[in-house]
Amino acid sequence: MTVTHGYYDTRTEGVQGFGSLVSPTTGAPTFAPDGTLAVRTTGEDRHVKDGASTTVAATVGLPIGPEGFFDVSAEYNVRNPTNRTGFDPRQQYDLIGGALDPREFTFNRYSHRYGDAKTQDMKLFVNAGLPLGSATLYAFGSYNFRDGESAAFYRRPLAADGRSIASIYPNGFLPIINTTLEDVSGTTGIKGEIGNGFRYDLSVGTAKNKFDFQIKNSLNRSFGPSSPTAFDAGGLRYTQTVANLDLSKELDFGGLKSLTLAGGAEYRRETFKLRPGNGPSYLSGTFGGAAGAQGFPGISPTIGGQRVDQLRARHNVSAYAELDAEISDAFTVQAAGRYEDYSDFGSDFNGKLAARFELVRGFAIRGAASTGFRAPSLQQQFFSASATNNVNGVLLETVTLPTDNPIAIALGATPLKAETSVSYSAGAVFTAIPRVTLTVDVYQVSIDDRIVVTDNLTASRTNGVPSGTNPGLAIATILNNAGFNATNAARFFVNGVDTRTRGIDAVLTYRADLAGGKANFTAGYNYNETKINRVLAAPGPLANIPGLVLFGRQESLRLTDGQPRTKINFSLDYDHQWIGFNVRTNRYGKTLAAGTDLFGDVPLAAKWITDVEVRGTVSDRIELAIGANNVFDVYPTLTPTGRGIDPVTNAARNYGATNYVTPYSSFSPFGFNGRYLYARASVKF
Repeated sequence: MTVTHGYYDTRTEGVQGFGSLVSPTTGAPTFAPDGTLAVRTTGEDRHVKDGASTTVAATVGLPIGPEGFFDVSAEYNVRNPTNRTGFDPRQQYDLIGGALDPREFTFNRYSHRYGDAKTQDMKLFVNAGLPLGSATLYAFGSYNFRDGESAAFYRRPLAADGRSIASIYPNGFLPIINTTLEDVSGTTGIKGEIGNGFRYDLSVGTAKNKFDFQIKNSLNRSFGPSSPTAFDAGGLRYTQTVANLDLSKELDFGGLKSLTLAGGAEYRRETFKLRPGNGPSYLSGTFGGAAGAQGFPGISPTIGGQRVDQLRARHNVSAYAELDAEISDAFTVQAAGRYEDYSDFGSDFNGKLAARFELVRGFAIRGAASTGFRAPSLQQQFFSASATNNVNGVLLETVTLPTDNPIAIALGATPLKAETSVSYSAGAVFTAIPRVTLTVDVYQVSIDDRIVVTDNLTASRTNGVPSGTNPGLAIATILNNAGFNATNAARFFVNGVDTRTRGIDAVLTYRADLAGGKANFTAGYNYNETKINRVLAAPGPLANIPGLVLFGRQESLRLTDGQPRTKINFSLDYDHQWIGFNVRTNRYGKTLAAGTDLFGDVPLAAKWITDVEVRGTVSDRIELAIGANNVFDVYPTLTPTGRGIDPVTNAARNYGATNYVTPYSSFSPFGFNGRYLYARASVKF
């Protein structure tokens, strides 16, 4: 049994505490150059303690007869939320006679929640085996439940925002998104050996997932003062059933040290459906303004004339064969092939060749080449929902549509194709020096018809009539001509890009006796670069819209620059009698957080993140440990605010006011929560 408790104790680097407003209490207010209210700060970074987390985990193994077993593992975790928002310097209330509302000076400007969600998890796993003569009957299964709570953007009471209702929330409100996730799975099988040395493994498994949304502390503005404040926003359902048969046999083939033949077959059936929310979560009332629950509009039963709660299902069958040949002590070869046939995507064959050759004792080279095939998931094909997205600092109601939805078809959507890939790798392994292992591998993976989601295709209208300039005017015209004049923005999945990823991976390990104890050193280096070779041209009527961006810079950068190209890691693990420690540090290379034409991209500098743990064995049964993740309290580069110079283009920029409340980019590869302290106790019984 293990019990772990920890929390974040951090100073939010570069984000100072809120002091007071500079604006006078009478007369015209004072605004900063970027349009926000001028403020004084405390001059010091905020000191925050939050995100407390406790985990209790235990495993018990029980016998079944003389050789069988039944293992049960359980874990319970509760985690409080983290919040790294900055203060919100924007005007919150309408002016009174040209002066600030007095509440402006007492408003809690840490009104947003920007960080990890509040969660509560319960997990149970069982694993059992029972010999039956020459065979073994086995079974395993799991049950997982998670209750989560996160927040949307704060809705100001300011009338110009058009999102709050004064009689319900006179000071604005923070919509809370509660989620419940339930996973259940079970598998049973039998394995053993039959005549002529054939090993077999036959199994059947099934799993079910439920994901539901409950929205609280919110409202449907189009319902006016009579709007409810809590909503059932619907959910998602997914099931999968798999039957597997694997066979293998050692063959005696003259001249070869060993030869193994393996093969098998699989049948898989999947289903997916959406569960609509209750009426007030998605309906449009007569009061005007945004329809649906603020923060997360409910799933409507019908979008674009299409029912979203219909059960979507498919099945596929596959078969594979593999040969592993050990030509000699120094040379091995592997060849494999797999055939798949989908009920909705047809069939495909893929193969792999791999080899390893030890040139001299302690030095070997290896290489592999393979092709790949991935059918679109049911979720990519048929997910449909509304959401509120922050686009250029404006909260925009957006629908994500399946490709067979009439709205998506009107915009040019076509059925998705499967992704295909070709991969190559080559490397070397060095073990000639005792206790030292060095591996170096280079690789290339090319993916064609990669599935991505389009940018928000935003319609521009005035009182339902197309207006403004392209591309918004043209998109509104297309939708209106198709009879859809209520959609603000739409997006859908497409086979949008071809990509090529190249990289190198190197790992060095050294095991040593040090100061009477045992030490393990590890050093690693990875370089990884993804390039977009092709971008899908705008389909259908979208092809004729000047200035349209189908797959924008933000999603493109997420593929090419959203992850560090370089990563370096070092670790030392040491044990001496009853005490030990572990130190590891990782260098995440620079990334580029995608901005917009208005706000610009933000380079995120390379950072070192260091974790430390010290542990001690109190007795044969009890071990205690204390540690710190990100011990030096490192944060990613700040998101720019106010007026400044774009760090990429050197152009003058007026950054979005919402950057104040999201001071760190979600593109950060190591998050933005700061230092985490913890203690752990383990007991064996």
